Amino acid sequence: MNTGKTKQPTGSYLIVGSGRLATHLTHYFSLFNISIKIWNKSEPVGRLIEFLREKPVVLLAISDDALENFFETHLSGKDLTVVHFSGAFHSDRFISCHPLMTFGEKLYEFETYKRIFFAVTGVQGLQEVFPFLQNPSFVLSPKDKSLYHALCVLTAAGAQRIWSQSEELLKSIGVPEKALKPYINQIAQNYLASGTQAMTGPWVRGDEKTISSNLSALKIKSDGLHKVYEILKEGHDDNT
Repeated sequence: MNTGKTKQPTGSYLIVGSGRLATHLTHYFSLFNISIKIWNKSEPVGRLIEFLREKPVVLLAISDDALENFFETHLSGKDLTVVHFSGAFHSDRFISCHPLMTFGEKLYEFETYKRIFFAVTGVQGLQEVFPFLQNPSFVLSPKDKSLYHALCVLTAAGAQRIWSQSEELLKSIGVPEKALKPYINQIAQNYLASGTQAMTGPWVRGDEKTISSNLSALKIKSDGLHKVYEILKEGHDDNT
């Protein structure tokens, strides 16, 4: 892990994109005394060409599928440092700095941004690209990127999808939406404090009758949640 030290920036940065990541990066970087320019595909290409003449570090906060096409169309043959932020994509032509964080619609506090870890590929530490940042980083091998990103997706969107479907079913049987939020919050807090030792419920207790009853109810009322329940229960059994 590389924690680095604060250094002065050595050049300018061009952030390409208009989504949540681009918005958060722009906000975070604007808190430092560095030169930042921003461009997205809704703007004239001539403006992008003008920015590129200044030889900035190009930061591609765009979708994975658009990365190579953007490079070929606008950056190929130019002597530029190009960084993308995808956790899954890899090409030797890019430096990868994936923030291990989820980004919402609202901007975060400065201290929240400072705590974000970055998975880097193509450099030995985040500060090689962003010398003004103190964020910790770790090196991720290209061969491990697909697994790394799959696990990130399961941790974030996977868990949120389960919560969302559970919330819908609970509401259908009269459980108030506001009743579930403290439950989810405490689950997360307990796991962060104690890891797998925080787990409770019929899987931990070995209550087979309850487990069977759970599965029967899910098969009747849900679209596929019983399969998730079975897989996670089997995974729990394999690790006990």
